[in-house]
Amino acid sequence: MQIATQSHVELLHATAHAKERQPHLQSRLDQGEINIITTTIVPLYSDTSIPLVSEYRRAIDKYKLTAPVGIGDGKYRPSSPYNFDSLEGYLNATLFLRVLEKNGRALTRKSFYEAAEAMGKFDVGLGVPTEFSASRHQAVDQVWVVSLTAEGWKPLGPGAVK
Repeated sequence: MQIATQSHVELLHATAHAKERQPHLQSRLDQGEINIITTTIVPLYSDTSIPLVSEYRRAIDKYKLTAPVGIGDGKYRPSSPYNFDSLEGYLNATLFLRVLEKNGRALTRKSFYEAAEAMGKFDVGLGVPTEFSASRHQAVDQVWVVSLTAEGWKPLGPGAVK
């Protein structure tokens, strides 16, 4: 007995608007023809049980962020203001601000590096370990596994995976 499988690999950036940017996906997802699974370096932007995600969404809602003037043709209107990219930017800004707070007012390049390397373990509201040190310049080691469904991105498994 021979079992035949068909696979097709297509690179797809995990954005909130993947289906809008690649419209051919919607009908194939609706019909169950394809399974799209990817990893992200931030949690699902809809998971408000994670404090950082909840804080991020409040900030997006408060400031009603839009694309800067002059970017694109002005016609694109995303279906959601939230996405993996802006959540990653929010996480990076949060980490940067934590180092600035530790550094204090006398900021130099050297003092910033020293403050970052002295952070140790700290919590930014991700629900996973966060740490900087002299030998550790990457704050988070987790990835989140998500699947694109007809309804949008959904987490796979219990959340963060090492």
